[in-house]
Amino acid sequence: MVQASQDRYRGVLCLHCRQPIPLPAAVMRRQAERKNSVSGEGVDVGPQAFALRCRACHGEGLYTESRFIECEGLPRLRATLRNRAVQVQAAAAKAPRISHL
Repeated sequence: MVQASQDRYRGVLCLHCRQPIPLPAAVMRRQAERKNSVSGEGVDVGPQAFALRCRACHGEGLYTESRFIECEGLPRLRATLRNRAVQVQAAAAKAPRISHL
């Protein structure tokens, strides 16, 4: 049996460039806690806003839960992680190959 890869994630569309921004784990955890809480416990049920930074244009904006959507594909890598991966690949390509005779 072939296991399907996870190609969907929760996110929001950037207010500046309309690219998807994945939701951080802390935001997902808070959303799950709000859904599981009983309304009679005195829990604040008003709308919450989260400040998120876009990985494509680096613009920052405030997003409420009403803007959360299901996004297709895999989340965009952060620029620092992408740069590190490119540097590792470049170093591996330049490294001399040692062959044992």
